[in-house]
Amino acid sequence: MTFVTGQRLTADLLQRAVPRMFYSEATSALTAGLTTTAVPGISIAFTTTTTGATLTTWWTMRADPTAATTAQISCRPSVAGPSAFLSAATNYAVAAWNAGAGGDVLTIGNSNIMTLGNAGSYTVTLLGTTGTNEQIGLYSSLTAMVQEVI
Repeated sequence: MTFVTGQRLTADLLQRAVPRMFYSEATSALTAGLTTTAVPGISIAFTTTTTGATLTTWWTMRADPTAATTAQISCRPSVAGPSAFLSAATNYAVAAWNAGAGGDVLTIGNSNIMTLGNAGSYTVTLLGTTGTNEQIGLYSSLTAMVQEVI
């Protein structure tokens, strides 16, 4: 939207101009041997009032081998919304072990920016993939910022 001289600035426009922040954290571990599965407890719901809002996400993953492993472990956010909108971040938080053993722990993160579709209700979750003898543990989290178009 382009503003012109003399145009009234409404509360609705001001509300859209302010980015909204959300946070969610894991409530239990994502266990071993899972592929593209939601990390328990990490879910953020929000509603947009305009088409094409921007969603910026930052996430951390606590990667925890429970026994000896060399498997890769990863996670990334996924967003579902109106009109069958479904998009996953192209960036992953990834850990690869070189003979990782039980007791080794890494907390790693990443970030992503995406453009959403139609106005409406969205839910963003953190999807994880774990190998044998690995889990994504507590202290994993997701922060999201929604910026509407004005």
